[in-house]
Amino acid sequence: MLTRPMTEADAGEVSALILRSDDRVLVHYHSPEMLAGFREHATPESLIEQLGRKEVFVVEDAGRIVATGGLGWFDDPDVPRGEQAAVYEPAADRRVSNLFVAVDLIGRGIGRQLLDHLVRLAEAEGARRLHVGSSRNAVSFYERAGFRIAPEPPSEIPEITWLLLILDARG
Repeated sequence: MLTRPMTEADAGEVSALILRSDDRVLVHYHSPEMLAGFREHATPESLIEQLGRKEVFVVEDAGRIVATGGLGWFDDPDVPRGEQAAVYEPAADRRVSNLFVAVDLIGRGIGRQLLDHLVRLAEAEGARRLHVGSSRNAVSFYERAGFRIAPEPPSEIPEITWLLLILDARG
């Protein structure tokens, strides 16, 4: 399996992967209103726009995209990538976003492989803390990777659990 940066050409396939997860998994954990917001965020157009402000990766197996996930900045995730070096300190907090695995492949270690890639990238860039806003179904996945429920959630988004990984404590 190959982990690589997402390209604009991947947007349709990545969108379909996320929407299948919404339809088959997240529907059991979230309200219709939350799912509508998730779906709006997962259109090919929205995914292409996200490439301008965060690093997005895909995991590919035999030509099929089987997972996706992003690494962005935590404090102001909408700063364009070209301006981020001037805005953020090297040790600024980072944020994992939109980590999804193809529904038929959940539980095979693909999500962990991608999450480990994102953690290593954040560490290499000097981040000290990594945040993730998780759907209810994935909280235990993040906890197994060392994340803990954030003592002070950064927002009160309904139906989302915020978790935190202290990177410099992993040593």
